[in-house]
Amino acid sequence: MLNVICLTGNFEPLDYIGFISGRDSHIIQLSAVNSQNTKFNRYIKPARPILPQASEVTGLKFQNGKMYHDDREVQSIGISNALTAFILFLKEIHNTVLVGHNSKIFDVPILINALEKNGLLNNFMSSVKGFIDTLPLFKECIPNQPSYSQPKIYNTLFGELYSAHDSMEDVVALRRLFEKISPSLVLKSKFSGTMNL
Repeated sequence: MLNVICLTGNFEPLDYIGFISGRDSHIIQLSAVNSQNTKFNRYIKPARPILPQASEVTGLKFQNGKMYHDDREVQSIGISNALTAFILFLKEIHNTVLVGHNSKIFDVPILINALEKNGLLNNFMSSVKGFIDTLPLFKECIPNQPSYSQPKIYNTLFGELYSAHDSMEDVVALRRLFEKISPSLVLKSKFSGTMNL
């Protein structure tokens, strides 16, 4: 039996605002939740200043050595410590598949790059069986939508809004969305993290 963990993160700079994208982005919040509702959430000290445009979207700021989420101070740690804690979280669960929205193009390459830079990739890959990108699932299950952004699909299916771009809120919403997807469609969107990303 596979254990599914939904994964998302906030990255700086954010590619969809038109700045540097992909592997050059830095993780500033990493969140996950499993099917038993065990949550993982870490705020990460940025390697460079968080751009004002990114702060507007995520609510995250880093000033005078302190991180703030929606103007409330939150504890932040270095990327290596955050990734090590995430790997320990994953090791508590066996046969893990990580699920993310548009993760094949965005989240996973950034995560893999950060793991490589910190010498943690092999340790991580020994804890994960693979990845599932929900974007193609949503396109197949809910055809002809004007947008397949996670917040729009969530609103379409549940008639509700949530605090998008808060990594923890995104991952809880994604888990709820994923639970509605037909299991027969899931394997179509599974991919390996060892492929050329």
